[in-house]
Amino acid sequence: MDVRLENTRPWETRFARFAPLTATGVCLLAYWTSLAHGVAKGDSPEVAQAVHLLGVMHPTGYPFFTLLTKLLTLPLAFIDEPATRVNAVVAIYGACAAGLIAANVRRLSGLTIERSTATPWAISAAGLLAGLTFGLSPLFYEQARLAEVYTLHVLLVQLALYFWLRYAEDENRRWALGAALAMGLGLAHHLTMAHLFPAALAFLLVADRRFFLDRRFPLALLIGAVTLLLYLYLPIADRTTQGFPWGGTSQWDFFWYHVTGRHYHHFLFESGQTALDHLVTLPLRAGGVITPLGALTMIYGVWRLAKTAWRALLLLLLYIVFAFTHAVGYNVGDWGVYLLAPSSALMLLAGAGLGAAAHDLLVHYARRPRVPAMVGAGLGILALTAIGFGFYHWTAFRAEPPTVPAMAEEITAALQPGSLLLMNAGNAAYATWYMQNVHGLGRDSAAVNVLRVRNPWYTDFLKSRWPWLSLTNSPHPRRVVKEALQKYLGLRKVYERDVYTRLAPLDAEHRLVNRGFINEIVLRGDAPAKRIYVRESYLLQESDERRAAASQRRFAPDSSIRLQVLWHDAVRRAGELRWIAPDGTTAESREFDIAAKISRSWFSLKAPRPLAEGAWRVEIRMDGVEVLGIPFTVGR
Repeated sequence: MDVRLENTRPWETRFARFAPLTATGVCLLAYWTSLAHGVAKGDSPEVAQAVHLLGVMHPTGYPFFTLLTKLLTLPLAFIDEPATRVNAVVAIYGACAAGLIAANVRRLSGLTIERSTATPWAISAAGLLAGLTFGLSPLFYEQARLAEVYTLHVLLVQLALYFWLRYAEDENRRWALGAALAMGLGLAHHLTMAHLFPAALAFLLVADRRFFLDRRFPLALLIGAVTLLLYLYLPIADRTTQGFPWGGTSQWDFFWYHVTGRHYHHFLFESGQTALDHLVTLPLRAGGVITPLGALTMIYGVWRLAKTAWRALLLLLLYIVFAFTHAVGYNVGDWGVYLLAPSSALMLLAGAGLGAAAHDLLVHYARRPRVPAMVGAGLGILALTAIGFGFYHWTAFRAEPPTVPAMAEEITAALQPGSLLLMNAGNAAYATWYMQNVHGLGRDSAAVNVLRVRNPWYTDFLKSRWPWLSLTNSPHPRRVVKEALQKYLGLRKVYERDVYTRLAPLDAEHRLVNRGFINEIVLRGDAPAKRIYVRESYLLQESDERRAAASQRRFAPDSSIRLQVLWHDAVRRAGELRWIAPDGTTAESREFDIAAKISRSWFSLKAPRPLAEGAWRVEIRMDGVEVLGIPFTVGR
């Protein structure tokens, strides 16, 4: 039921109206003042490029996000960097989602109380607190300041839930039409919106079974189906897609493959052990969004809704179960972002429980004049606590260095015209392609994703942009690297294992030069010098963040220096470890058994002590050839 009552005081009405706007405004201010400048980690460069150039991004294509974000970036033309414009629009989605959570908590709380005893200001305050807590939680905050698709997904889920909660309030069937529109747009954005469909169906079956005989039912189906026509954008955008290997959507088989996300189907429940690990960490991950106090008030909210609005509770619980099941079984590194949408539904239950608890205190102790002030002060303290944690995250995000743009700029600056850069997907690859396709940097050099050269569209794109490029379309990345060395450099023989280690014998004079984010192989023979660049994942890989901060790698003389390195599986063998002092002498040299040091591909290098002040360098050599060099500085 709506809690707008005849005896509601004017200030309560204004507060109820402005509480969601306050949550939106506070979150938007936080996001915009700590926005990622330029491209960021993960899929951010790909998303920004697809929006800017109206291309196709990774499955399922996200057509609604692409078109809506492109439209909203037009008034932001005063921002020079296209990726920053996309980041700003994504922040708007996140702030609006926080505001909708505040509004939905107020409405859901209204279903738990009696109209005659309602205290609107208390449940409005609970909604404001829920919106701020979710909007300023670390995982959602991070996604709301860079070019990613999850804030819009949470916004559409909350919009659909808003319409279903209105339906639960007054049983007016017109709200089902709004829900159909929101869910259809959600499906044209992120396929996990499908988790809400069985929950909505169950809700209608228990709440209003005759709706399926009403004329609004086929109209709702039509509205939802029409929104799916947005996917027709993908074959149209196929002509403007550049660099990222997701084109070919103008062909029906690849279009269907892309839209249905078959590229990722094998990750779902791929590993029982991984699903179990995710399940074990699920309470901690979700608790980081709704907070421990929210977990307690959620229990109270479930209890109250079970007594007064069990149909709405059924809708929320079914959606939460389906969405969490998908996230737990999804064997990908960023599976945690799939918890955001169901966690936002959990936040509705937590907020409703808080609002119901505050209302019950006010009603039970109605004759004690100090109780309203105490309840108000308690809710205010909780809101300030949420803002305080948000400020902590705000300072951390503002201090975050622009590592990914720096990485891309260094790579594109290092490449010489006519050279070849072999990469796999990752921060460096996405950022480099963005710089090439959006800013035109390093376009004279071919930056190739060796994992996707078997894609016919991608192969055609590479040939059209760099006609001199000749690559095999083998499904095996190692063979792509090996044959690229053979074809591009005209070599007679290359051993596959040597592609990953010391690159010999190459039947030509060669040297390997570490260039920070990439490794350069200079080959001399009968022909003039040629260059091929191999992304570090095909030799020795250090974490992108640590490489990006190489110029800032400074340690105090008395500190215990430990450098983390990510080592490719194919080069697990013994080598020589050297610590080179500032005067060029070798301070320490010893054999280094890499296989014995590796734990899940990571190992640490601990420097000898004491270290003299100055510019140091640690090297790993194999068969006399340097395969890794990490510079660092000792001194304040």
